Amino acid sequence: MKTTSPFAVLLGASLITWAAFVSANDIKHDEYIQFARGIATLNKDGLVEGQITAWVYEKESRPGAKQLFATFAGFDVEAMSERERSNFDNRTQLFRFDSEHGKQITLHLSPNKTLTLPATDSDGITRAQLTLAPLSELSVIQTPGAAPVIDYHAVLPANDNREFNGQLLLVPETGVSVVSDIDDTIKDSNVRNRTELLNNTFVRDFRAVAGMAERYGRFAAENTTVRFHYLSSSPHQLYPAIDEFLQGNGFPVGSLHLRYLDVSDELFGNGDSSRRQKLNTLQQLLQQFPQRRFLLIGDSGEADPEIYAETARRFPQQVLAIYIRDVTGEPATAARYRDTFAGLPAGQWQIFTEPGSLPAIAPLP
Repeated sequence: MKTTSPFAVLLGASLITWAAFVSANDIKHDEYIQFARGIATLNKDGLVEGQITAWVYEKESRPGAKQLFATFAGFDVEAMSERERSNFDNRTQLFRFDSEHGKQITLHLSPNKTLTLPATDSDGITRAQLTLAPLSELSVIQTPGAAPVIDYHAVLPANDNREFNGQLLLVPETGVSVVSDIDDTIKDSNVRNRTELLNNTFVRDFRAVAGMAERYGRFAAENTTVRFHYLSSSPHQLYPAIDEFLQGNGFPVGSLHLRYLDVSDELFGNGDSSRRQKLNTLQQLLQQFPQRRFLLIGDSGEADPEIYAETARRFPQQVLAIYIRDVTGEPATAARYRDTFAGLPAGQWQIFTEPGSLPAIAPLP
């Protein structure tokens, strides 16, 4: 049976106005840029290549838009605490926007290196795989115990003093990648309950699943080649809030892969765009890094077991293990898991409730 994402319903509630097809390329003072933390690699010539995604938008300021959002989602703003109301204002603002078409962003990579991204599409999005420069010429942030990231920022008009910064996670050809779901895997969201999901997303403070940040930290400490990739069906508009959650709760730095919603597909399609997005993004990661091995960590609330099992069958030499956090009360012997993981080695997958039960990363051959 088709199910409609509550996020898609909210996006379809006439809270968005699609910007006119403008010809001006400069970022205006009332427009904003949101970069997603992507992935960088070194090519055979020693140059850094990076995947850069950016969204250009203007905050929606129409009177009544916020109340319309609250009414459509079933929120009682007057009953919220001051903290909850602040969360609601800040997070729903990310869903009240005008996407800006035809905007070109110039990136400042080093004192002598700039690159210009393709113009944004009708959704305000631009994506590009770029060859940047030798690593020595780029701004690299190397925090002790953390993976290196390459820092860059947008070039703005001379009279605009704002800063829009982006980062790329530097990923070596070999090593271990931890691909982690977010909702109900590392963040308490209660995805299976629509009302709770909306409250946990827009009203309440984000809460980390106890013990997950510490376990991920130990994964990172076990091997210097470990990299983290956070893969979620959450809309890309939530990027600032999710990234703040990850950093504030001590999760290792990683690339962040959120969903760019196709509202028409969500509302009128067969309801599986969330699964397709996660599956496609995950398998693209494995294809990009054929010499890396992958730990896949998710939860039982939605389709993570099925997505990960399908991936393990397609890439049997790359998937080290699948770890599924139990949020549905199904034992490892349940028919769902028996059918889902049929044919996979018994030791390749594990259902867990306590993060401390997850084994250490075995030395790679």
